[in-house]
Amino acid sequence: MALDAAEWRFASEFAWDDGGTTSPPLDTQPDDLIELIGSYSSDVLEPSHLGRLARTSTCMRRLLAELLETLRADRKAALLLSRKVAPSLADFLRERPTAIFASGKNITEADAPTLGHWLRSEASSQLELLNLSDNPLGSAGADAIAAATTTGSQRRLKRAGGLKHLRSLFLSGTELGVDGMRHLAACIGDGGLPSLEWLFLGNNAVGDDGAKALAEGLAEKEAPALKTLHLADNGIRDAGIVALMATAAEGKLASIEELVLEKNRFGDAGADALTASISKGSLPKLKYLKR
Repeated sequence: MALDAAEWRFASEFAWDDGGTTSPPLDTQPDDLIELIGSYSSDVLEPSHLGRLARTSTCMRRLLAELLETLRADRKAALLLSRKVAPSLADFLRERPTAIFASGKNITEADAPTLGHWLRSEASSQLELLNLSDNPLGSAGADAIAAATTTGSQRRLKRAGGLKHLRSLFLSGTELGVDGMRHLAACIGDGGLPSLEWLFLGNNAVGDDGAKALAEGLAEKEAPALKTLHLADNGIRDAGIVALMATAAEGKLASIEELVLEKNRFGDAGADALTASISKGSLPKLKYLKR
């Protein structure tokens, strides 16, 4: 059963906009609406919200039983991941940190779904720095990070977490590959990281296709705060550099102050594109270039 406009309003506000009249009980609403509300009450780091909702009536408990079971399983996985990501889950929840330093913690693609839950949690909503470098995250890890930035506009709902305050993202040596770069580029292109200033993506074997994907993402939606972009040791050749400089020519890299492209494989064409971008003022704030 499709949700109509009034039901969507109810799902987003947890109340009908009916001019001040009494709101009907939750358990008199359509099943798929209740399940939708339940899904957006699910937070594996702080599961009490869904539990309270389920306890409001027998009907609610029945409708949310599957979600509760999934939440319990995800909660167990989150506790295991906490041993890698934070000193303890309790500390993480209490402190609501602005930074996570978890480089070299053997966080793998298998951890990616749980990592996504962590980053979507309200407890992660104030993050400004996320360092996951030197973990074999793969493209699944990049997808989890990108998904955590989703505002839910397609469903007209807003998730609790998000990374809208994230300023520094360290993903060097995380085995992103081309697909991982595409996930991140799409995230940037959708405006998912509006506060990002420092982006470290070195040693990820993204090649020209990855560089082109990043260029396309930046061309679609400028990262207005981006100051530092590290793409060292990624096998990028002339075509990738040319694509990035074409984006610069559109004014989409105007805030860049530091650009690191060392240990790539571009030749004269790539070098000429860089030189032309600088001479034409396409990188007006550039202070440091390493190639």
